This record gives sequence, structure tokens and C-alpha cells, in this order.
Amino acid sequence: IGYLPQAPYLFDRTVASNVAWALRARGVGGAEAARRIAEALEQVGLGELRGRRATRLSGGEAQRLALARVLAQEPRVLLLDEPLNHLDPESRERIEAVVDRWRRKRGTTVVLATHDVGQARRLGAEVWLALGGALRRGGPDNVLRGAPERPGSDVFVAGPLRLFVEPLPPQTRIVEVDPREIVLSREALPSSARNRLRGTVREARAGNGEVWVTLDCGGMPLVAVVTAASWQRLGLTVGDEAVASFKATAVRRLDGD
Repeated sequence: IGYLPQAPYLFDRTVASNVAWALRARGVGGAEAARRIAEALEQVGLGELRGRRATRLSGGEAQRLALARVLAQEPRVLLLDEPLNHLDPESRERIEAVVDRWRRKRGTTVVLATHDVGQARRLGAEVWLALGGALRRGGPDNVLRGAPERPGSDVFVAGPLRLFVEPLPPQTRIVEVDPREIVLSREALPSSARNRLRGTVREARAGNGEVWVTLDCGGMPLVAVVTAASWQRLGLTVGDEAVASFKATAVRRLDGD
């Protein structure tokens, strides 16, 4: 198991020596250690800095070195505890790319703790939400707080949104709309979906053949996931208006069993 915390400790030695130390601790030396050091540093883009002292690295470079030190050990499971907090966008994107590439190439299981919704979606095959002291399967997107319009009502009111739902217990205060059950279109389409929300595209992030699209629906963000091919066919860009359609059954209660 490899572990990368938010603030890893680096030795006041060279970049290569920091990686070599971890391998020595695992009994790896000689030509095998040299190969792993070179490969790990190349993966994170620090190959040319192998002789620099770790204390002279920037914040993003230091975190990449810490990641290289973990990857060189070739763990079967990689635990990432909010490792990209406080880093600049370029460093975050670069480290994300390294982790994703390593996971695909090696088949490594990656367990990531993060508050970044987009990051969880981009790197996670499965996303779990910590809510009320319990873990629930399902992403942190489209978690809405509100209440049924009245007892027994099929309408859930969450800020400016009025959602048609299957009747919920009157004490329901938190619901989720599955992003993958939302259909995007430029105009409202004939369908059995009772919920049709118009919004403005604020963000579109691609990854794993899908696009995570964030709409601003009256000041409330709503995320939909579409295939890259569907996104291309829609021809939408940031600033365009779109319609998000989904069935009442796509709205599920989170604060209860």
C-alpha cells in the first residue's frame, strides 16, 4: 500500500535520494532501484531535477516528488489523502494525469479522499459520499437540501428548484439527482421526464470518454454526465442555454433509509 498525504515529509537530500530511500526501506537496490527511480521521476516530470535538493523545489514539484516516491514502490493500492490541496491548477492537473495514467497502466487501485467534486469524478470509477457520519454510494454532485412542498406531495422544493419526485417522507431534507440520469438538450424534448430545468452551461470537464456539464439553474448548480459523442453532437459551449430533463425516479432521498 502506498500513501500520499496532503503535506508529505521530504528529506533534505536530492530528488533521486528521496526516492531511493523509500526503495531501500523495502529492500530494493541496485539496478532495479535505479530503474524504478528513473521511471518514477520521468512519470512525474522531474527527471531533469534528480540532482536538485528537495528543499529547493516548488510546492507543486515537491508534491510530485512525494508521488514519485510512492509510485516507485509499485504499490497495489494507492491511498491519496487530499494531496492536491493548496496547489496551483497546473500542478493539480499534472498530478491528476500521472495518477490516472499509472492507474490505467498498472491496474492499481486508487482510494482518493477529496472535497473537489470534479477531481472525484475524473479519477474515480466509483464515488462515495460522506454524509451524516455515514458513507453512501453515489457522487457528491446534485446533493440538494430542501423539503417536500407539503406532506405527501410529489414536489420537493430546493431553493429556486421545484422537483417532481416520487412521494417522500415529510421529514426528508436531502435528496440527490443522479447526474447520469439527466438528459441534456438545447430545447425541451417530448418525453416522460417530468423535470425539465433550463439553465446556462457554466463548465464542461472531459474525462474517461464522458463530459461533466455544470448548469446554472436559477443560481443552483446542476451537474449532468453525457458521453463525449453526445456532447459533440449537442454542440454546446460555456455560456449556452440548455435543458436538463430527468424523471421523478431520478431524485432519491439521502437522509434516511
